[in-house]
Parts: sequence; C-alpha cells; structure tokens
Amino acid sequence: MRLKILIAVGFGVLAAGLAIFVTMPRSANSRRAIREDAAPAPVHASESAGPRETTATKELTPEALNSNAEAYVGRTDAELIHAVRAWADTDAAAAIQWAVGIPDERLKNELINAIGNEIATANPRLALSFAGSFSSRDKMAEYVTQIAQGWASRDPSGAGAWASHIEDRKLRDDVQGAIAIEMAQLEPKAAAEYVASQMTEGEAQNRNAITVALRWAYMDPPAAKAWANDFPSGGLRDAVLKAVNSVADRR
Repeated sequence: MRLKILIAVGFGVLAAGLAIFVTMPRSANSRRAIREDAAPAPVHASESAGPRETTATKELTPEALNSNAEAYVGRTDAELIHAVRAWADTDAAAAIQWAVGIPDERLKNELINAIGNEIATANPRLALSFAGSFSSRDKMAEYVTQIAQGWASRDPSGAGAWASHIEDRKLRDDVQGAIAIEMAQLEPKAAAEYVASQMTEGEAQNRNAITVALRWAYMDPPAAKAWANDFPSGGLRDAVLKAVNSVADRR
C-alpha cells in the first residue's frame, strides 16, 4: 500500500514539473530560433513570380525594326504603329520599305497609313508618293483622299494642282471633290471656281457643284445664286439654282 502511494506521488511531481516547463517563458534566443525555423526560405531573383524580360517585352524601336524584318511577330498593332511613326520622323521611306515586307495585308495597310499620316502635315507630297504601297485599292483611295483633303486645308492650290495629275478618273473625281469641300469651308467662291474649271464634266462635277453651292448659299446667298446663274442652261444649272434657292427660302 505504501509503495503504491509513493509511485502516485512520484507521478504527480513529474506531471507538475512538466507543466511548469511548458508554461515557462522562453528566452529570446529560443524565440528567435523558433521564428527562424518557421520563416519561409528566401526566394531568389531568378525564381521570383514576376514576368521575365524577354525580347517580346522590350520596347520596340525604329532600330529594332530596321534590323529585323520579322520584328512585328508577337507585337500588338499599337506597339507597331507607335514604332513606325517614330521611324517615319527620321526616315519615312525606310519605314515604308520595311512595312511593305509584312505578309499580313491588313497589318501592312495599317502601318503604311500610319507612316503616311505621320509625315503628311510636313510633307504631303512624300506621303502621297507612298500610295502605291497599299495592297488594297480601296485603302489606297481612302488614304489619298484623306491626305489630299488635309493638304487642301493648308494649301488648297498646291493640293488642287497635284490632284489634277491623277490618271485614274474615279480617284481624281473623289480627291478633287474632297478638296473642293475642304476649300468651301472658308473660300466657297474659290471652291466653286475650282469645281467648274478643274473637274471633268459629269456626275462627280455636278454633285460637288451642288454641295459647294449649298455651303456658299449659307454664307452668301446672293453670290451663290449669281454663280449658279452663270452656268450654261441645262440640268446642272437648274439643280444648283434649286439648291441655292432652297437655302435662301429658309433664311
């Protein structure tokens, strides 16, 4: 019986000692050791989750384009347009030559358009000389009309003289019509004279004569009517007078 009591007391003392050990505050060294054991292993730069810089993520420069005919691969339209515009400022002809080599017709036309528009204000003649680089006639016609109309807003006589040498009849009619409309914004009389003297007789001339006369009539109805009266008798004269009178009646 006494032996059992001693064993029980011994176990009780041992349990109490263990409880005291567990609840004792740890030393600074032991706490630091625990933190170090629990800390995650450091991540090296080569193992970081961030994106690695590759050729595709580097900035696209004119030099990069010039040195690689396939630099467009993996690039967005916005990146390429930004790059060719920068290139056009220093060597537009080289930029065009590079763009023409792109097999993707849609992208090629987009880049040619971007290059031409970049230099159009400073050198519209050079910009227009690139028109033959388009693979699509519709894109080419749209481009030429746009550049020529912008030119007319700054130099109507220069743009008008250039347009008169366009051999394609339909394209010439479209470009001259755009120039006339641009001129009519500020100088409707000059625009009317341009339509009458420079455009070839036909549907396009008639249509643009009416358009210019309408614009003129809003600014100076008597002058527009006097101009219309100078037309030879016939369908065009009647159509222009009708348009001018319709504006005058509403004033």
